[in-house]
Amino acid sequence: MKNQLFTAFLLILSALGFFINSCSKDEGFYEISALEKQIHKEINDHRIENQLPALVFQPLLFKEARKHSISMANSGEITDEGLDVVFDDLISKIGGDAYGSIVDSNQYAVADSIVKRFFSETEIEALTLGTFTQGGVGVYAGTDKINYITVMFLNIPE
Repeated sequence: MKNQLFTAFLLILSALGFFINSCSKDEGFYEISALEKQIHKEINDHRIENQLPALVFQPLLFKEARKHSISMANSGEITDEGLDVVFDDLISKIGGDAYGSIVDSNQYAVADSIVKRFFSETEIEALTLGTFTQGGVGVYAGTDKINYITVMFLNIPE
């Protein structure tokens, strides 16, 4: 009986180890957070209030925006450096003729506050009202409790 329990325990432990290892290899997978969804919605609401079409959520933009936010958190620098190369690559894959981005960091945990901060700067508000059809928001909370935010816009004409 002890031998069977020990064997069952080893089997469960092995299965658990396999499951944990297989999940950790999903490095290319990102789950969209509620904050990212809400920022996207707030920007779209503002566009609609200004008689502009809502931005289509573009998963590739989201993924690149999140990666850029993680990079900013790791470096501690708020910069759009490298995004031109990312946009060039995306345009070669999915098309497009215009792009823009917002990079920011703050301690706000509510999308409304983050977006109001964006709109307090005329240039950033104008960018959100630009001729774009696609959008993606990436937020990463750094170990310093600061949210690093990248919003990417792309126009893909019909």
